[in-house]
Amino acid sequence: MKLKRRIAALFIAFALLLVGVVPASAASGTSPDYRPVNYYVFAGSFTYKSNAYKRVAALKKQGYDAFVKVAYVNGKKFYRVQIGAFNSKANMNNYTKKVKKSGFDGVFVIPRKKGSY
Repeated sequence: MKLKRRIAALFIAFALLLVGVVPASAASGTSPDYRPVNYYVFAGSFTYKSNAYKRVAALKKQGYDAFVKVAYVNGKKFYRVQIGAFNSKANMNNYTKKVKKSGFDGVFVIPRKKGSY
């Protein structure tokens, strides 16, 4: 089980590097305790890519780390603006409240599917 978690942690770290996110633990040279992400937070889902990138720009202007992920729902393509990933429900709830208070509508959460990393 430990080996699976280490492999998953390495895979996630590699994926984050591909999108330009470097975890603080990687910058400091320490090894993080891996915990799977349980909640993904989004600040909108758009059918037009340009609208998604406008939302990303607005979020970044207010200091949020935002990026676009493509999702297919019932065969239709959506551009989702992801702003967070949390393993704690309390942290996720606090963060979504903060984003909503900042004036962003369309904030929603997608829980991690059981059995996946």
